[in-house]
Amino acid sequence: MGTGPNGIIYFDALDIKNVSVKFRLGGDSHSANVVIENYGAELPKALDEPAPGTPVKYIQISAINLSFVEAEISIKYNASELGILMKIHLMYIIMTLLRRHGAY
Repeated sequence: MGTGPNGIIYFDALDIKNVSVKFRLGGDSHSANVVIENYGAELPKALDEPAPGTPVKYIQISAINLSFVEAEISIKYNASELGILMKIHLMYIIMTLLRRHGAY
């Protein structure tokens, strides 16, 4: 992988793992290895304790021998993963719209 500085590499695993990552390179990145894992709501074995709050997904992205200055990560969620969080957010949007239009 001989892409030089300011190059962009995009790893699209949205269809397989619901995750993609785009790196803006900071230097040569020969023999780079990028791994993308989606553990869902299950705590990965490598972690000792769960994240605070109610984790929806545990995602692991490792980039070995990759010199980058920026990474853009996209994570796709489905309705069942978001469950109550989606309902709360939707209710907030509805209440905000009602307030703006003087209906609440």
